[in-house]
Amino acid sequence: MVCLDLHRAETVQGTLFHAPDSPERVQLRAGLHALNKRYGWGTMGFAASGLKQTWALRSEQKSQAYTTEWNELLAI
Repeated sequence: MVCLDLHRAETVQGTLFHAPDSPERVQLRAGLHALNKRYGWGTMGFAASGLKQTWALRSEQKSQAYTTEWNELLAI
């Protein structure tokens, strides 16, 4: 995995439609991450996320990956 353009959250330039997080929200998110790290990922979350994931990825209709998978390369 390659992580590019990493920088501190304080240095991110805001946009017209997105306000930067308040210190309280940053502290809340840090607490949430700490609880999930200690008790397992998904232990705590936001109510808007819901309790159960009602959808599942279906890949029966996906396109062939001719350019990235040797096994799916066209044979003529």
